Amino acid sequence: MEWAYEHVGTFAFIVAVIYFVWRWRNFFRPSTHSAMTNALFAEHALSLIELVPENPFSTELGRQIVRTLQRGIPGQSSDREVITMFNCESRFVQLNIIAMAMNDLHQYPPLIGEHWQYVKNPFVFKFRPIKPDFFAGVSKRLFRKHGVSITISEDRQLQLTDQGLIDNMKRKVPPPRLSRRRIEYLIERDILSKQRHV
Repeated sequence: MEWAYEHVGTFAFIVAVIYFVWRWRNFFRPSTHSAMTNALFAEHALSLIELVPENPFSTELGRQIVRTLQRGIPGQSSDREVITMFNCESRFVQLNIIAMAMNDLHQYPPLIGEHWQYVKNPFVFKFRPIKPDFFAGVSKRLFRKHGVSITISEDRQLQLTDQGLIDNMKRKVPPPRLSRRRIEYLIERDILSKQRHV
C-alpha cells in the first residue's frame, strides 16, 4: 500500500501524458500540420483575389486545379469529372488542392518568407476531419510573425466552373455515390503522392 501511495504521482503523470497525446494526436502529425498551414495560406491568398469569372487569374487558377488533379489521377479523367470531384469536397480539402495548384503556377503564399508545405494526399482529410481548435496554434504563429489573422469558414465552399474558380456562399450537396467510390480509390492508391512541391 505504501508503494502505491509513493507512486501515485508518477501514475497520474503518465495518464496525463497519454491523454494529452491522444487528444492532440492529429495536430502532431506532420501531414496534418502542413495541411492546416497550407489551408490558411490559401485562404489568405484567395482573400486578396476577386473570385469571379471576369478575373483572368481566377480562370487561370481554375484551369490549373484541373491539370493538377488530372496529373495525379491514374488513367484519363475528363475536366467535368475533376470539377465535380473538387466541388464535392470540404473547403479544407479544396484549399489544400488550391495550394498544390498555386505551387504549380509558381505562386507563393502572400506572406514574406513562407512557402507551401508538402502534403502527400489532401483527400485523406475527407475522412479525417480537422477540428477548429487545432488551427489555433498555426493561426497564432502566423499572427505573431505576420500580423494577419486568418480564419477558415466551413460554411462556405469554393466552386470550380468552366469559367474558373468562384467563391460560393451555399454549401454543396453530399457527393454522389460514384464520386465517393472514386475518391476512396484515389486515397487507397495515394494518387497525389507524386505532386511536386517547392
